[in-house]
Amino acid sequence: FKGRELTTDDFKRIIDKVAWFKPGIYFCGGEPTLRKDLYELIKYAKGKGLVTAFTTNGSFLSNENIKKILFSGVDFISASLDGAPKHHNLYRGSEKAYEKLTEGITELIRQRNRLNLKSPHVRITCIINPEDTKDALFVLEKAQKMKVDEVAFGNLMFYPSSYKLK
Repeated sequence: FKGRELTTDDFKRIIDKVAWFKPGIYFCGGEPTLRKDLYELIKYAKGKGLVTAFTTNGSFLSNENIKKILFSGVDFISASLDGAPKHHNLYRGSEKAYEKLTEGITELIRQRNRLNLKSPHVRITCIINPEDTKDALFVLEKAQKMKVDEVAFGNLMFYPSSYKLK
């Protein structure tokens, strides 16, 4: 594809070809909520009986998108929280990144619960920063206040200097 985005029809053809196997369809790489057809594709995959999920940085969790998320049938959402506001905003390159993510996820969960829906399952993910491990505890406490369903931590990946991309 050489940098070209998959079209809606491309995605649907792929979903049609693999649906017999019942794979999970996970929308990730960049920010999936930027795709105008994301919710259409989720509904299409759900119509084939597939489990669907996506990862978000939370930048576009407006009330309008939250409604689309809730009524798309998506099973699982993962959102990355890098630590306290100062660190999260620095890593994300935006002074409002922390606020947008935490307020959006909190509202998503609030509306899901108010509507008595079982999905989406909401997970906060955090890469542990070896230079400030207190951020991991901050994320855990914030996730509890936000009432997320799950928290996952990962290790920061390091590569030897001899490793080269081709």
